[in-house]
Amino acid sequence: MDVKNIATENSLDVQVTLFSNKFSYADIEFWYRTDFGEKWMDDAFISNSTAKFIRGNQLFRLPCLATGYKNIVRWQYEKNNLTLGNSIQIKIRAIPSVATFNHYGYYTIVENVYSNIYNEIESVIPYKIIGLDNYGNYMCFDKNRFVVVDKEKKIIMQYSGIKNIICAQQIYNDNYIILDNDDKKLIEISKNGTLIYELG
Repeated sequence: MDVKNIATENSLDVQVTLFSNKFSYADIEFWYRTDFGEKWMDDAFISNSTAKFIRGNQLFRLPCLATGYKNIVRWQYEKNNLTLGNSIQIKIRAIPSVATFNHYGYYTIVENVYSNIYNEIESVIPYKIIGLDNYGNYMCFDKNRFVVVDKEKKIIMQYSGIKNIICAQQIYNDNYIILDNDDKKLIEISKNGTLIYELG
C-alpha cells in the first residue's frame, strides 16, 4: 500500500495505491487525528472514492493489482470542522473481508461478507469448494478428484483418485496437503498435480 495526497481549500484527495498478486479487491479504513498523541478519529466525511461502497470510514472493494492500482479517496475535511493549514495525520488500514461457501450438491455459491453489513455473491462454482490456496484460487472436490480453480472458473490443476476430501491446505512450498476421509489417507501433491507422498 502506498499513500499520497493533494489538498484543496475544503477537501483532500488521498491517493491509495493497492498492490496484490492474489486478490482483485481490498477494503480499507480511513482514520485521522489533528496532532501527535491525540485520539484517532473515524468520522471522516468521505464524499467520493473508487470504492464500490462506503460505510462511515470504511471503504469496500477498492481495486488492486500486482503492479499497483491508484485509488482516490476524497475527504471533505471542512465537514469535520477542519481548515486548510491544520496539522493533520492520516492512517489507512486494510480490513479483512470474509468469503463464505454455501454448498448445493456439487455447486458452491461464493459470497463475500463485508463488516457484517453487506453480502455479495461473487461467483457460482460447479464444484464443492474446500477453501482458498495461497494465491486466492479455489481448492475443490469434484466427485473423485481434487481440483484447483481460478477466479474465471478455469481448472489450473487436478488430481484424481480421491474419494472424500474433508480438508486441504496449500503449504509454504506451494504443494497441497489433502486428507481423504474415506481411505484415511494423508496425501501431498505438487502444484502441478503430481503425487509426492501418501500416508495411510
